[in-house]
Amino acid sequence: MNRLWSKFSLISVMILSTILSACGGSSILSSTTAITATSHPKVELLSASVINNVLILQFQVHGLQMSSAQEIDDIVCRPYIDTQENVPLSFFYSETHIADTPAQGVKLTYKYYLDPPLPRRLHLNILLTIGPCGPDFQESNVPPSSTNLVASYKIQTEVSIP
Repeated sequence: MNRLWSKFSLISVMILSTILSACGGSSILSSTTAITATSHPKVELLSASVINNVLILQFQVHGLQMSSAQEIDDIVCRPYIDTQENVPLSFFYSETHIADTPAQGVKLTYKYYLDPPLPRRLHLNILLTIGPCGPDFQESNVPPSSTNLVASYKIQTEVSIP
């Protein structure tokens, strides 16, 4: 199953890379995903691009049964990102789109400012966690969350910068 998923991911990344390159945007040069559990929601990196010093990440999540964007934002934590090139980045925007049918999943978009100078290629290490997040881990006087850790996804990708 993991090999099939890896081949599917690689084919998807190659197709997406070709589409992004044809559109003049940045492209994903390579991508690998490590999933810690098999029966949890499926997380897919749809795109990673850099436009005007802004890193834009789009994910698709399947298997979450939630009815509002706020519910999803409370359980899908903002991705933790570091770069091999040590490029400073700062989060400034997120958007959650819930599809009309559960089969289409949830689309998550995150944007980060990148501090120049930027290299020609950016190697990203992304950690995306589904479980309790938000104030549960930022304040000491908050009651414990009733949500358990669902899964943690590690995604490594390389993005070219125009």
